[in-house]
Amino acid sequence: MIAVVAGAAGKYYADVRAWPWLTAGGAVVALLVFAGTIAVIRGEHRDRRRAR
Repeated sequence: MIAVVAGAAGKYYADVRAWPWLTAGGAVVALLVFAGTIAVIRGEHRDRRRAR
């Protein structure tokens, strides 16, 4: 959800401020947030397997 908000914010402010590079910036931030979330989830899953 946070990744979607980051991407939408980049698109919104690109239109409001007339800075087209913000659309790409929002997309990059959204991808980084998504990748970070996946990394945390995988790390927790790996820790649970080790604990067993």
